[in-house]
Amino acid sequence: MASRRQNMYHLTTQVNTMNMLKAIKTYFELMQDIYDHFGFEERDRRLPLDDCTDDYWFLTGEQTGGVCVHCDRPLDEGIITKGDDLYVGRVRKAIGHLKPVYRTDYFTMASVDTQVNDNILLMIFSNDKECKDRRLIHLFFEIWGSTYA
Repeated sequence: MASRRQNMYHLTTQVNTMNMLKAIKTYFELMQDIYDHFGFEERDRRLPLDDCTDDYWFLTGEQTGGVCVHCDRPLDEGIITKGDDLYVGRVRKAIGHLKPVYRTDYFTMASVDTQVNDNILLMIFSNDKECKDRRLIHLFFEIWGSTYA
């Protein structure tokens, strides 16, 4: 006969399993909601989402080969010149996906190759943190262009 402790353990395990199942289902439902918001259709490869909505950012092109630059602080001459706090990747259309960049009124989702371990992420940025200062973008390429040309 099972002890009370064993019964409690079994019940707790069942509850934890049910909570985990609910979390898994919710996770994928929310992921689909995000895809739907951007008009993104998942195709041959599932790319991980990367929440970059707190980052300041710019894209140098919305087609494969463009550059995505982002930083957790507002972009200025000092940050771009120093380069230590910048994250840089290549805009890249993943196999089977229609395009690499999806824009909405408030957010932009870009398929970005981090150039580390073949990672391609769907990075989501807040449009109100997009750097549109052509002078800073030009400065980035003056300093780092040979690396990202």
